[in-house]
Amino acid sequence: VSLLSLSPETFLQVNRETIQTFPIKGTAALEDDEKLHTDHKEHNEQNMIVDLMRNDLGKICRFGTVKVASFKERKAHHGILQMYSKIEGELKSPFSIREHLVKLLPAGSISGTPKVETIKKLRSLEKSRRTYYTGIAGYYNFANNKGFFNILIRTIESTPGRDILAVGSGITVDSIPGSEYNECLMKANSVFKTLSLSS
Repeated sequence: VSLLSLSPETFLQVNRETIQTFPIKGTAALEDDEKLHTDHKEHNEQNMIVDLMRNDLGKICRFGTVKVASFKERKAHHGILQMYSKIEGELKSPFSIREHLVKLLPAGSISGTPKVETIKKLRSLEKSRRTYYTGIAGYYNFANNKGFFNILIRTIESTPGRDILAVGSGITVDSIPGSEYNECLMKANSVFKTLSLSS
């Protein structure tokens, strides 16, 4: 299996005792900056995910150190405008894969909230297991205590004779099915357009 990822979402960045997460929720075409700025549903998604990730980091960080360093920034990535925030804290103990990375999985921006119940519901609804899609790829260097982990969205999974690109969108009570479907198409098209420009 080969993976080619154009994911814009950093799940974790670790620099010694400092840990940061950069959840993305809120998507619009580049020309729709005003829509992303004012859309109630997109903002609710970001509010929800920031609250969830603050709570998740609070479980592994020293009390009082978790903070939202930036909130609802808008940034272009491969022709799409995204809304993201940065949450950070100071770890209670030196970073470990088992005690920190694994405890935070799945990524909150993938599961939404409540995390455990949502995962149970997804497993009952989805007809096949996810493979690499929405998983995590990255590294940790124990020599300098630095690491970087990305969420595998907008990632092509290639096997002999078959390429798979999975995309998705955040579903809330305010979601309009047609709009969510169009968002998925926009994300897929951004990958194809970027690859055609770079080939």
